[in-house]
Amino acid sequence: MTTSQIALFDTNAGFMQWIGAAESHEAAIRAHLEDVGFNSDVEYEFRAIDVTDEQAAAVSAWWDTGAKASEYPEGLPAGSVYDASDVAAVMAA
Repeated sequence: MTTSQIALFDTNAGFMQWIGAAESHEAAIRAHLEDVGFNSDVEYEFRAIDVTDEQAAAVSAWWDTGAKASEYPEGLPAGSVYDASDVAAVMAA
């Protein structure tokens, strides 16, 4: 299995929530929610973005300054959106 850098952006809160190495978007979502405490009553929605090491560094710097959506780093891919039902399925697997 290959791991890559993945950044998770919480589209409901408008902030980056997690960045790290993971085997898949689903694995990144699971790692983040296991770390913060999954609550089945919350309707999570994430944008999962595959990033290079250079992009991960830009995201980390952005995160360190508050990770506001209006200051989103240029050049990052759009990523994939995981809505509440997708996140629930990831956590149920």
